[in-house]
Amino acid sequence: YIYNPHTKHLITSFLSTKFLSYLLSFPSTLSNLVKGALITDKLLLPLESDLPKATLQALEKSESNLVGVKLFYKESDWGVVSELIAWIKKFSPAPRVSIFFYPGLLNIELQSSQLDKSSFVQFISNYVGVEYKNILTFGDNHNDIPMMKGGVRGYALSNALFLLKQEASVISKYSNDEDGVIKELTSFFADKTN
Repeated sequence: YIYNPHTKHLITSFLSTKFLSYLLSFPSTLSNLVKGALITDKLLLPLESDLPKATLQALEKSESNLVGVKLFYKESDWGVVSELIAWIKKFSPAPRVSIFFYPGLLNIELQSSQLDKSSFVQFISNYVGVEYKNILTFGDNHNDIPMMKGGVRGYALSNALFLLKQEASVISKYSNDEDGVIKELTSFFADKTN
């Protein structure tokens, strides 16, 4: 956990292996999966579609914490995905479920319900003593919108959602597939040294 020691405000938390076992026990989680991954604080672990125990063992062996889970299903599997989400919501505490629609695919992302990028930016600002106007944030999706508020220098990558671009201070000419963050940081710091 990362938290402000003065207020005990939780900034980041992880998903438990108990939740992962629960998720993998739902029959359609893996059987209908197109691809998936466990996002940890150390590495990305691919989800093995037919080996739930191997997935749990790989996470344990990595000695890392589970930050999130990405699951991709065919768009035609919407019924199965709806059942899966209902199953996930029965777990206590239920994680945050985000659904992204891509051509032919449904992307389900699971994170701790305590995870909040905006709170993390606030924590860093207070902890390090940096004014909001001197904080750079980068994003491309709806979960980045709250982080762009409050006076930070928000960069929306060129492939960002329209709503995010409305909140951003700068709209990059580069996408995240074109290393937009690196290019914008390089440009930003080059301007500061001249």
